[in-house]
Amino acid sequence: MRFREYGSIHDVSGMSAFSNKEINIFYVLGMVNTPIGNNILKVLNPTINSQVGDFQNIPVIFDTDNPRIIELVKENIQITKNDWNQIYDHWNFNKHPLI
Repeated sequence: MRFREYGSIHDVSGMSAFSNKEINIFYVLGMVNTPIGNNILKVLNPTINSQVGDFQNIPVIFDTDNPRIIELVKENIQITKNDWNQIYDHWNFNKHPLI
């Protein structure tokens, strides 16, 4: 699963999930992007494309008393964003990392 920023475009080939609580999105991202989360998705739907119902069936217990999980997910999103922006033909490219 990937994080989409506000205003990004989504369609059926890149399904999106929404929540009224932003913290829930980060928590689910952190859970599903683990080997355990991957295995759960494979059990729910063994095909390459997951459906909305598959995500609704993922058993998640939100531990909102543990902010460390959310911090790690946000940190990983930022690392990925920085890496992505180092490629010269992307919108937010500034300079090559070796310069």
